[in-house]
Amino acid sequence: MRINNVKIRHFLGLESLNLNLQAPVNLIVGPNEAGKSSVRDAILWCLTGQARGLKTHQEQAALIRNGGKAAEVAITLADGRTITRRKTPKSPAAVNGAEGFTPAVWPELLCDPFTFLSWPEGARRDLLFSLIPGLTPKTEDIANRLLSRLNLSEEKTAGLEPAEFDAVNRLVSLAVQRGFPQAEKEAVVMRREAKRLKESLSQAQEPETKLTLGEHTYVLPDVDRDTVTATLQDLEKQRDALLRAKGRQEADKARATALETELSNLKANLFEPPKGNLLEELQEEINSLKIEMADIQATLRAYKAPEVFPAICPAILTTATPCPRAGETVGDSDPTKVKELHDSLVKYQEALTNTEKALKDATAQATNHKRLVDQIAELEKELASLNKEDPSDDTDKQLVALDRRLDNGRALLHAVENFRFEKDRADQARVQLEAVEKEIALYDSLAKALAPNGIPSQMIAEALEPVNDLLAVASSQLFSGRSLILTESLDIELSGSPFATLSKSARFRVGVAFQFVLAKLAGERLLMIDETDILDPLNRAALTNFLLDIREDFDSIIVFATSSRAYPSPYPDIQVWWLEDGRIAPVAQKAAL
Repeated sequence: MRINNVKIRHFLGLESLNLNLQAPVNLIVGPNEAGKSSVRDAILWCLTGQARGLKTHQEQAALIRNGGKAAEVAITLADGRTITRRKTPKSPAAVNGAEGFTPAVWPELLCDPFTFLSWPEGARRDLLFSLIPGLTPKTEDIANRLLSRLNLSEEKTAGLEPAEFDAVNRLVSLAVQRGFPQAEKEAVVMRREAKRLKESLSQAQEPETKLTLGEHTYVLPDVDRDTVTATLQDLEKQRDALLRAKGRQEADKARATALETELSNLKANLFEPPKGNLLEELQEEINSLKIEMADIQATLRAYKAPEVFPAICPAILTTATPCPRAGETVGDSDPTKVKELHDSLVKYQEALTNTEKALKDATAQATNHKRLVDQIAELEKELASLNKEDPSDDTDKQLVALDRRLDNGRALLHAVENFRFEKDRADQARVQLEAVEKEIALYDSLAKALAPNGIPSQMIAEALEPVNDLLAVASSQLFSGRSLILTESLDIELSGSPFATLSKSARFRVGVAFQFVLAKLAGERLLMIDETDILDPLNRAALTNFLLDIREDFDSIIVFATSSRAYPSPYPDIQVWWLEDGRIAPVAQKAAL
């Protein structure tokens, strides 16, 4: 993965930075807090989505520079592809263009010399097993090694019991899929379970054959389990029927209580109906008023207003009166009498309206009274019906008796099943003890074979040669030919000195050597080395020579160092960059900053 260009916007302390990488090895130099670690983290984040241990959407919001709207890093590769990763405060980081990559080793291992060395032995072992071909478990190889430890050939495996054969295959698969430690742990668990089974089998005894329940004594071998089960089912049905009957009785009692309360409330609110023949009397009064009003209206119609004819009679007369002489009037009208009749008609109308309202109210009162009376009668009828039903007094007694029989039946059934179980267990114990003893010996051998000093140690001893060959390449430059090796116990030694006794500078160079080894084993072609200012000038020169030697093995090598100044590189394959105040340029252009 050759990186040609890196563009960084609003990432951590960097506002805007454009890094155009042309040389195979790039050395980025600057004072403290210049942004070197931010550049390293930006490259790592763009390629892998990881930076400084921040993984979740909320955590990665911390990558956005103060005042920036979004953190964005774009990396252009030598083949023209561009990887762009962008993160806003409210949205997860998104990748545009080419996808990033997922390295075979943790990204931090390619960026920090101390990461691998800080891991516990178990984690280092697991990583090496995943990277070194000779340490990667193969089903056939592990199976053959296990059989060899058990002094069995493939021809003799037919003599294994099915459970033993399955155990070997299971542990082989577990070692391949999840590693030797998990397989060893499983073998120990299997051995522990076999020992526990042996202890249980040793304690197995012949069960009691008799059971006394109340006045009855049962001989358990003679009791038919199906008969007991059928009897229990029949008793359960009887009990369910009694419970349903009791539930209905209790529901009727509750309903009767509610009816009594409702009846009491209805009777308390019952009002009197209209008295006597009030409805008929009101109707007669309405009829009488209507007759009187009809008479008055007829009288009014008899009166006509005076008519004045025109000077010339029309061809068609509108009245039955012959055409008088022009200007004469026909008709008779008494205004006083007409007014009296109108006033009487208004009074009768008011009386009729009031009487009709009274009739309507009285009718509604009678209807509501009848409805309440009918409702009370209906509730009284229902209450009487409920009170006629006399719940059986012995329901509870029957339930108690049934529960007692059910308890005895369940106890008998449990005793029969337990007797059969214990009897079978005692019969099988004698047969199984010998097989379990054999299993315990097998699992013990398997656990020892899978332990670190067993097959894993044997495989490590056979497979570490390529690792130590690569370490020898690195140590020839970084340690002037001193021997840097990884022992069979995965301890790191430099010319016989344990890693813990080395100086900080030596530990750093050991870390660089392992970065190189892990990247080679994983087939990764990106290498970033930070904090090289820990080295003195002599060891910096050694590191430079080492990087020049391995530059063909990597597409991009980026080195970071803290310094107050930098000089152009004498080597054409190394480009030196000066980084200060978040801005970067080749050293030759330092004056432009």
